Amino acid sequence: MPCGNSTLGIAESIRECQCHTNSILQEKSENGSYLDAKECVACADNTVANSLSNFCEACPDPVMVVGGDNHNNCTCPSDYQLVTSLLMNVQTCVHKTHINLISSKIVIDTANEITYSSFLKEETESPGPVVSITSAVIDDMFLPATTGCYFYQTERDIAACQALGNLCVLHHFDPATPSCDVFDLIQRSGRSTTVNSINGWFTTLPFLSYRSVASSVIQTLVAMKMSSDAISNEGSIDHLQFVLASYHVNGTLIGLRSLSNELAYCQSDSTINAADSPSWMRFGVSALSQYSCNLYSLPPSLVLHELFLVDQSKNDDEAGRYLPVPVKNLNYRDSSGAFINQDSDAANDFLSHRFFLFDVQTGIPVGETSPTVFRYAESITLTVKTQTSDPHFIYVPELTIAYVDTQSPSSVEVLFRVTYTSDTNEFWSLAKTIFTA
Repeated sequence: MPCGNSTLGIAESIRECQCHTNSILQEKSENGSYLDAKECVACADNTVANSLSNFCEACPDPVMVVGGDNHNNCTCPSDYQLVTSLLMNVQTCVHKTHINLISSKIVIDTANEITYSSFLKEETESPGPVVSITSAVIDDMFLPATTGCYFYQTERDIAACQALGNLCVLHHFDPATPSCDVFDLIQRSGRSTTVNSINGWFTTLPFLSYRSVASSVIQTLVAMKMSSDAISNEGSIDHLQFVLASYHVNGTLIGLRSLSNELAYCQSDSTINAADSPSWMRFGVSALSQYSCNLYSLPPSLVLHELFLVDQSKNDDEAGRYLPVPVKNLNYRDSSGAFINQDSDAANDFLSHRFFLFDVQTGIPVGETSPTVFRYAESITLTVKTQTSDPHFIYVPELTIAYVDTQSPSSVEVLFRVTYTSDTNEFWSLAKTIFTA
């Protein structure tokens, strides 16, 4: 087919008709019939010709204009700033007034830094060592996650809020870090309402932490009646069930699945069949597993989780069937720098919900390909406590995690424990009161 008058003629190097910048070559008309000759058609506004010049692609952001030296690049107007993220697959134009507003509330220049200070004593010679790096993950995600969530417009921005929440989790919820600071500002802005009757769970935002007093959270009652043998105790449940929700670090939901042995990660010799529930899910059966882990053997992708207990006394569509399991992160520091989750006063604990098991990605500095520091859950304890008034019923379980930072990841010790417990003193005190009254 010859080249038409709208073309620049044949390009000898590729033996094809050549078009002006930001135009595409067409052989057919709009009704699908072949033309007498190949013709060039200019791309419409906010679209650019692809590398083969055979179709026009929309610019990533509707605000973008087509410009550049060759007039075939999507660029942001002068009063906007281009914000990109490979991990979030984002190319967007953010108004500079929005960037300036964020800058007035936090220090953006240092928002991509992460500090590691939870090293084992035997790994370091000096007490309390601190390693700070400019993280490639945080550098890539912080600005698009922050601007997308802070200036939330549509449901498409939910992923940005999820990503911002994930960055806060990776900082152990440290309120002094920009990620957590911005997330807290959004929570306190009043734009979102509380959902699922949980103080701390807001619409359009990930459920990161509780705002209620810790002592009331861990005394959340579970309606199902428990026993060690459901067959001989009609109407009771003898196995716990949990659901694990998992997220990519960029905020996208991976999915929900029944929990099996995921909490005992890195067990190469695990004999637990993924289709079967582990022994500790049987009511009253505690478990302890301590093993060595080579962090190099773990998947490089960073995944965050939320754990829910299934109240089997309720139907699938009934409110309260899936109860969030509170998490006590022992590495959490409050605004004064105190490790409040490590003292004996449980009433002042900071309880969160989202967590990770290991992180071999955030410790990769900008411009490098290998992590400088690895972060992993050294100790994971799931505590199931029976209710004071009736040991056949339980409170919502609590997951306690202690993280360790390391620069020697080839062999680390990991502990996973499940404990069933009861406040027998309070129970027998109550029983004595009842029987002697």
